[in-house]
Amino acid sequence: TRQPEKARIIEIKTGSEASSLIIGLARRSMADLNGDGVVDLGDLFVFAQGFGQYKGMPNYSEMLDINKDGRTDFDDFFVFASDFSNNRKAGKPVAGAQAGKLSFSTVDEPSGLLAVRMNLEAADLTGFSAVLAFDEGVLTFVRAERKDGGSPTASIARGEILLTDRADGPTSITLYFRPSGDVTGNPVTPKMVVLLGSDGAVRLLDLADVRVDATPK
Repeated sequence: TRQPEKARIIEIKTGSEASSLIIGLARRSMADLNGDGVVDLGDLFVFAQGFGQYKGMPNYSEMLDINKDGRTDFDDFFVFASDFSNNRKAGKPVAGAQAGKLSFSTVDEPSGLLAVRMNLEAADLTGFSAVLAFDEGVLTFVRAERKDGGSPTASIARGEILLTDRADGPTSITLYFRPSGDVTGNPVTPKMVVLLGSDGAVRLLDLADVRVDATPK
């Protein structure tokens, strides 16, 4: 097994001590969604691809529907994220200001869309997963783009976005929305942001320190 510290022993007796067989079987972590024996960013992507799916939809998976209520949403994600953090055998977990910095700013967009830029600052950032809320009554999510033109994995469920992507140091993601009414205050509210460091450590951002500038740039 690739995780021998999680192995359990099964002894099979066949009536003779000489023919007894002992097998070590690894207990697969719930967060190991791709079944490769390692809990890492690849498992975050698996969860993100099934996020927002209901029973009967093409990408619905009972494995991702952790609380078995017929849909994969944030209730499932919070349980997954907790198990994900507990199964990381790497650097020391970090939370608060030491984890990194998060800021949002509104950007002028001539197409009529509302553009919100999310900036993540962490020196050794290799990946992240962010839970972001928005007002479905006046905003429709359109897409998310990196500076290089690529697209992070973005899934929607009940006015919330699960954004997951790889990174190489500080990163910037622009979220595009189509407004259908007056937008006041902050268009996007972060609910949880998990960062992965180059040492494999899980970092949880302190959302009380998030900087927001709603003035278009």
